[in-house]
Amino acid sequence: YGASHRLDMLRAMNAAGVKLSAAEKNLAGSEALKRGLPNEALQVLEPAIASGELAGNAEAEKNVKDAKQLSAEDKVNLAKDTPGIVSKGTASAIATTGEAYLSYGDNAKAIELINMALAKGMTGEEGDIAKLHLGIAQLRSGQKDAAQATWGGIKDGIPGVLAHNWVVISNLK
Repeated sequence: YGASHRLDMLRAMNAAGVKLSAAEKNLAGSEALKRGLPNEALQVLEPAIASGELAGNAEAEKNVKDAKQLSAEDKVNLAKDTPGIVSKGTASAIATTGEAYLSYGDNAKAIELINMALAKGMTGEEGDIAKLHLGIAQLRSGQKDAAQATWGGIKDGIPGVLAHNWVVISNLK
C-alpha cells in the first residue's frame, strides 16, 4: 500500500478489530493530518498517548498539538466553506469535504457530499476511493446493504482490495 492508501488501510484494520501497534497508530495520526483530517488524527493519537503507548513520542505529541489547533478551526471552516465547495468545487473537492465530515462522524453529510461528487463524474481510482469512503459512511450509518453494494462496485487495484476487506469487515458486525 502506498502513502495515498495507508490511512484507508489502517481504518480497515481498526474497523476489523485488529490491534494497531503504536507505530501504526502514530502513522495513522500523521496520515490523517496530511490528508487534512485533524479530528481523525486526534481520535487515533489521544487515546494512544493517554494509555502510554505513545507517551513521550515527540512526533505523536506534536501531531496532537497541531491537530487540536487545526480541529477547532477546521470544523467551523468546514461548515462555512461547504456551500461554496458544493456550488463551485470540483468533484474531487466535494469528495474530500465528504471525507472530512466522515472524520467528524457526520456520516449523513458525508454520504450526501460523496454521492454528489460521484454524480459529477468521478471515475477511475479517484472515484473508487470516493466509493470506499461512501461505503464506510453508509456502514457507520447502519446501512450495511448499501455499503456492501457500494463496495461491490469497486473492482480494481488497491481500492478494490480495500473494498473487499470492508465487505468482510461489515459481515463481522
